[in-house]
Amino acid sequence: MINKSLITKAAWNIATNKNPFLTAILKAKYFSNASFWTTNSDDPRSIFWSSILQIRKDLTTNVTYQIHGGNSSIWSSPWCPIWDSIHNHLLLPVTHSPLPNVVADLLIPNTHTWNLDLLSNIFDQQAVQIISQVTTVHSQRHDILRWTPARKGDCTTKNVYRFFSAQMQVRLPLTGTRSIQQQANTIL
Repeated sequence: MINKSLITKAAWNIATNKNPFLTAILKAKYFSNASFWTTNSDDPRSIFWSSILQIRKDLTTNVTYQIHGGNSSIWSSPWCPIWDSIHNHLLLPVTHSPLPNVVADLLIPNTHTWNLDLLSNIFDQQAVQIISQVTTVHSQRHDILRWTPARKGDCTTKNVYRFFSAQMQVRLPLTGTRSIQQQANTIL
């Protein structure tokens, strides 16, 4: 659990570019043509990168971008609940050209309000409904990645450990040399 927490924090640091030098090296070697969130995991890799890829699914399901300026990629970052399958929600044939690239392209200019007409021309009704429920922050800062299980959204090793520990259910043996009495089990 501790190792998983440490690797998750390392993945967070890569995704948020906390260590630009390390992120630049990993990007050049492993995901030069993709985002951290969508990089291919089939290529040869180091033990460190393999560990990052193993926990990426856990990280992906527990983070979201808080939309400020809308600079997050629509197609390759976790900005809404359906981001990883958003291509499946495109209305075909695609009639809007060029397709928007970042979240700000889906907003009415100079506002933080969703452009529902544009959304309806690009995505199916289910996607429009989900996207229009995403809350935006009235700010022009870059979008901020948030660890959703933490109250303040910060991803610390401690927060990650607490979250994963709470998810793990430990069953104590009822018989055998490692068993405990029922009274002790009730107290625990």
